[in-house]
Formats: sequence, structure tokens, C-alpha cells
Amino acid sequence: MESKTIGERIIKASVAVFAAHLCFKVVGFAQFFVIGGITETVEWECIYGFAFDGVIFSLFLIGEELIGPAFLPVFIDEKEKKSEEAAWLLANTLLTCQLIILGIAVLVLYLFPETLTRWITYFDADKKKENFQLAVQGVKLMAPALICFSLGSTTYMLLNGYKKFFLAAFGDAVWKAFVLVSVVIGVQFLGFTWKALVFGIVAGSITKLITHLIGLVRQLHFFRPSLAINNPAFKTMLILMLPLFIGIVFAKCRDFYNNITVLSYLDTDGLIKANAYGRKLFQAFGMVVPYTISIAMFPFFCDLVSKDNKEKLGEILTISGRMLLVLFVPMALVVVVYGPELVKLLVMGKFSQEDAYLAGISMACYTLVLPAYGLEMLLMQAFFARKKTYLITFVGIGFSALSILISYLGIIKFGAKGATALIVIALGYVLCRTLKTAVLLGVLKQAVPMFKWRESCSFFIRLTVVGLAAAAATWLAFHIFDAGLGIPVKKNMLILKLALGGGMAAAAFFAGTTLLKIREPLDMWNWGLKKLNRRKEFTTNSH
Repeated sequence: MESKTIGERIIKASVAVFAAHLCFKVVGFAQFFVIGGITETVEWECIYGFAFDGVIFSLFLIGEELIGPAFLPVFIDEKEKKSEEAAWLLANTLLTCQLIILGIAVLVLYLFPETLTRWITYFDADKKKENFQLAVQGVKLMAPALICFSLGSTTYMLLNGYKKFFLAAFGDAVWKAFVLVSVVIGVQFLGFTWKALVFGIVAGSITKLITHLIGLVRQLHFFRPSLAINNPAFKTMLILMLPLFIGIVFAKCRDFYNNITVLSYLDTDGLIKANAYGRKLFQAFGMVVPYTISIAMFPFFCDLVSKDNKEKLGEILTISGRMLLVLFVPMALVVVVYGPELVKLLVMGKFSQEDAYLAGISMACYTLVLPAYGLEMLLMQAFFARKKTYLITFVGIGFSALSILISYLGIIKFGAKGATALIVIALGYVLCRTLKTAVLLGVLKQAVPMFKWRESCSFFIRLTVVGLAAAAATWLAFHIFDAGLGIPVKKNMLILKLALGGGMAAAAFFAGTTLLKIREPLDMWNWGLKKLNRRKEFTTNSH
């Protein structure tokens, strides 16, 4: 009964986070394309591309990736084992320290924007005075936004600690919507140009924090300045943060080398763009489901670890992991065939034929990481809940170094070029991420009973067969389409081809899971019907 209750609570939380993140993604895409369309190129590059995305948001992300895994497990521990007041002593100490550090960071950004701009960009004050001055002004004017964005990382975790998932995630959609409205009104109707974008970002950061505080209205009486840095819970949190910081910096070095440095060594134009586009599409697939589920599960994992309920933790990890694999193993194999055609549709009229081909190759290779990517997100949350940050940092650094080595050997030493270079980088990334996930799974199995080997191997083999059948069905559908109607050059025909391939893949997937007795898709379907029937009964009875 307890398992069912926890499972249903996790699914309910996942739905809430998914709904909020869907709003966030939709508004984010609209914001990106609208801002890019109505602002001048120089203004967009200097104000949004460099000052905001390159400086303010990058600093915010470093803090966010540190705070979530290190703060929430300790906060929940304090709340469960001691008292709510003890948990808030930790939270208030973190918030106070954050405010002090952020105040210093904003002061540095405000006083030395010219130095920062010279360090990070190729803007030259003598040759491109307009670019340089815009970038400097953007950093100075948007620096205060860092305070609310970063404090929002902590309030996000506090909301998750109280299982208030929707408003936590919805805050991101709110600030993006505010920026979108500000730019449209300011540029289109008031003629404010880039200043409307600056205003929208700063004011939007405030709306994000306010959205979170609305969700914490019943806990507002706990907020008060505190510097209890000798609190054992605060020291535990700092110990957890240190390896995460090292891992984050090393991962950034890996991404910089693989995505820019080693590709810039080659003479072929468009490789950096194609690699970036391939990564964006795989990340879009990966972040919608596994990220949503992992965010929703994290507080529940912390609860189970706090109660030392390893059996329940292992059971939930196994069930949720199998469901993610049912989705991502077939999807990864299908996208090898489907991806290049999908890229053609997405970039039609924007990329050259060669660039579209390269982006499609990159996407097809990167998407193979989805099964490991989804499973890794779950495992990482379990490690964070168990406060094992040093272990995962050590493992992450090792496989990041291996990824760099593969790129270096393949391109610098053995001379891979063009599409081959993209394949080396993407498949090297896939290999390292898959090996990392396998190591994390093996290590976690030593402490948490989950994923029985014989049963899991049988499951994965059957699922791979289903994925190969779905990919073959997609290839057959594309082949029949091209043979009968010719290779599509217009968008509507390409959409028809993709719809046919997707339909055939779905049919092969459901037929394969039925024949090979993979029950997870049917279980998810039956659960949805059960919930729908309950809702109908409740509505009928209420009337």
C-alpha cells in the first residue's frame, strides 16, 4: 500500500513539473525567436548572447547546480529528524550567505564590466566600439538580476521540499513570459530597442522570485537573516558542495573542448553549428521526461533515505528506470533513421543542404545516449539523496576526461574531418555517458537492492529487439515513400513522410512490446485509464 501511495505521489508530482516545464519550453522558444526577430543582430549578440546568456545566466547556473543536490537532502533531513525550525535555520543561513556573495558579485560586475568583457569576448574597444560599449552596458545594467535568479534556486528547492512542484517550475515560465512581453511592447510600440530587453530580464527575475514566494506564503514567517555557519547541517551542505563544484567546472571544460576547441582546429565551416544543433535536439528530447521525473522524485528519495528505507528506494528506481528505458531505447534507435529527416524539416530555409546533413548526422549519433541519459538522471538523484557527491564527482571527472581524450585522438591525432569528426565527438560522448551510467548503477546496487541482473538483462535484450524493429519499420516507411512519391523538397510533403515513418515506428513498438511481453507500456496506459475513470466518477458524484 505504501509503495502504491509513494508511486502515485511521484507521478502526480511529475505531472505538475511536466506541465510547468512545458509552459517554460513553449514560452522559451517563443521568447528566443521573437527577440531574435525584432532586435538588431549586434544588440542581440551583445546584450542577450554575451551579457545575459554568457555572463549573468552562466553564473546563475553554477549556483543552481550546486544548491539543489547539496541543500535539499540536508534540509529534508533536518525537517524529518529534528524540526521544521532546524531545517529553516539551515535555509536562512544559506540565503543570508547567498545574499552576501551575490552582493559582492554584482558589485564586481558593475565596477569592472570592461575588464570582464575583454577577458571573455573578442570585442575590441578600438575596432568595434559599438559592440564593446553595448556589452559593457548590458553587464552593468543586468547584474542585479543575478540576485533574484540565484535566490530563486534556493526557493525552488524549498518548494520542492514541501512537495510544491508546479509553482517551483512555473517560475521559469513566468520570467520568460515577462521578458517576451517587455520586448514586444518596448521595441514594437515604444521604441526602447535593447533597453526593453534589459528591463524585461531584470524585472522578470523579480517575478520569478515572487512566484516562488507565493508558493511559500505559509512558510514566510520562518524567513529571517541568519549566519549560523557553525551549524553542523550547514557544514555538511558545504562538504557536499565542494566536489560538485569541481565536477561542474570539469564538465564545462569537457564541453568547451569537445564543442568548440577541437572543432575550431578543422578548416571545414559549419561543424561547430552542426554539433551544437545536434546536441540541442537530443537535449530537448532528454529534458522533457527524465528531467521532469528526476526533479519530482528527488524529495521523495530524500524522504526514503532519511527513513533508511532502501527496499522502497530500490523498488521505485527499478520501476521508474524500466519505464524510462521503454521510452528511450526504441526512441534512440528510431531517431538514427528518423533524425536526419526531422532536422531537414526544422532547419528548412535556414541551413544549407550540407549544414542540414551535418546537423542530422550529429543528432542521430547524440540521440543514442538517451537511454543512459535518462537512467543517469534517476541514479544521480539517488546518489544526491544519499549524500554521495564525492563518488559521483570522481566518476564524472574520469569519464569527462575519457571523452576529451577520444575527441583529441580521433580528430587531432588521426585526422577525422567533416561528418566523421562529428561522429567521433558524438559517439565518444555517448560511450562515456553510457559507461558512466553503468558504473553508477553497479555502485548503487551495492547499497540499494534494485535491477536484478538476470531479469534486467532479459528486459533490455527484448527492448532492444523492439527498438530495432521500430527503426526498421521507419526505414521501410521512408523507402516506400521516396520510391512512390520521390524525395520531398517541400515542407508539407516532408511532414507527411515523417508522419508515416512515426506511425509505422509506433505500430512496430506496440506490436513488439505485446509479443515480447514488455508490460510497462500497458501498465502506464491502464494507470492513466484508472485515473481518468476516478476523475469522471468524482465529477459525476459531485453533481
